[in-house]
Amino acid sequence: MKKVLLLSSILALGAVASYGAPALPCGDTGTITITFSTTQTPITCGDKVFSNFTGTATGTVAISETSGTSYDVFLKAPVGGISTAFTFGFTVTVNPALCPNCVINQIQQNMQTQLASGGGQIPNGSTGVNTINNGGAFVCMSCSPQGNTTNAINANNQNSLASGLGNTSYTVGFSYNPTGTAGQPAGLFLNLDDVITQSTVPEPVSLSLTGLGLLGLGFFGRRRLKS
Repeated sequence: MKKVLLLSSILALGAVASYGAPALPCGDTGTITITFSTTQTPITCGDKVFSNFTGTATGTVAISETSGTSYDVFLKAPVGGISTAFTFGFTVTVNPALCPNCVINQIQQNMQTQLASGGGQIPNGSTGVNTINNGGAFVCMSCSPQGNTTNAINANNQNSLASGLGNTSYTVGFSYNPTGTAGQPAGLFLNLDDVITQSTVPEPVSLSLTGLGLLGLGFFGRRRLKS
């Protein structure tokens, strides 16, 4: 019986350690709205710090924690949409004091437009170019060297995805071109939603404990076979 209890303890310890330190709770889910057209100081939301807001757009930016591992940066155009070209960017960084083992593993950008003539949100020829950078190095896994282009010809709501990321800080960029292409009319920009997802990585100590758990399992299994 003692052997069973000891084995269970070792296995439980190894199982918990394999997940690494959990993401710390970020407090109440809420939305922080800022005026994009003015210079901003860094904004903290949960265990993320958002800074270096740049661009030529008008409208508002809302930052929200949608879960303990997901955040949204939402750029909303003024009433009537935006009909001219513009750029938008920011830097998102994990606060190591709040989440020492967290890394950003995925950033998804969603662009929504509608026809310049108004009416329903139907496809048009406007495009958006998305870039994801780390320390000046281009890192978007599914993008071309200059960024991933989302084209509203296919649908009014387009998205691009950068996955397989693994660092604590990224600079996110977006540029909008309202000029119609391929015979399609130009469109109005409505909104942009950047969804930032994080994960945790095991500490070296945690990995060692996982190894001890597996070693214990092998040891007791071997003794059982001998008996």
